[in-house]
Amino acid sequence: MKKILFLLAIAIFSATFITSCKKGEDDPFISFRSRDNRIIGVWVLKNKTYTRKEQTVTKTTNNVNSNTYNSDETTTNTNTFDGTNYVEKSVDDNKYNNSSTNYDWISNSFTTTSSESKNVYTTNDTYTYSVEVEIKDDHTYSATYTKTNVKETTSSSYTSGGQTTTTETDTTYSPQDTKTWTEEGNWFWLDSNDDKIYISAGPLSGVLKKLSNKEIVIETLDNYSSTNTTYSNDSLYTYTDINNPYKRSFGVTTTTKTQTTNTSDLTTWEAKK
Repeated sequence: MKKILFLLAIAIFSATFITSCKKGEDDPFISFRSRDNRIIGVWVLKNKTYTRKEQTVTKTTNNVNSNTYNSDETTTNTNTFDGTNYVEKSVDDNKYNNSSTNYDWISNSFTTTSSESKNVYTTNDTYTYSVEVEIKDDHTYSATYTKTNVKETTSSSYTSGGQTTTTETDTTYSPQDTKTWTEEGNWFWLDSNDDKIYISAGPLSGVLKKLSNKEIVIETLDNYSSTNTTYSNDSLYTYTDINNPYKRSFGVTTTTKTQTTNTSDLTTWEAKK
């Protein structure tokens, strides 16, 4: 009986110990070092994938005529790092769709036309890059960055009436410009001392998905959305009296703007050998 109770006590202790050690989704199943001890050391950025998409959709209508004005403006920033090359890509993708009515003097009638246009502007900047962070036991950190310009490409296109105009540039930097700078500060846990999942340590900041002696994985996701509707009293064309093509009536113009932002950031750090 004593042996059974002894084994049961060990099992309970082990379960409690394992649960308290494993915090992040991909943390080691068992670790005999505290989270503070595991984070202390020198870490080198291994890879990174960052994406931020901002979209603004605007729709304008009124209660007097059928005129509409719509726009969809999207900016997507993507930064990727493979251990050597860092690529910053930015894409501005803007679409416009309008419908309006006008008086045609030749046919003596009202005609409704629609127009669509699209602008896309893309930039790609490529660098060689490195980041090294030392996390110290006195809750300070120091970071060293090195960045060298390698190449820049840009492209733009404009589409309207079924016609597209495109321009491109391609620049390779020679001589290449290398910059090195340092950063120092205090590091701390942003959540409770029991969890220690959310760290702030300069470039090594975010939600710890994995914390081991040799590797750190940080993943941060953020989503935001808002809708705003405004109303204005305006004098608007009625487009109802062919004998008075510029007849107006007071009405309400409604503009609805929806903004969404989605951000994801995944970085992997490895212990300096």
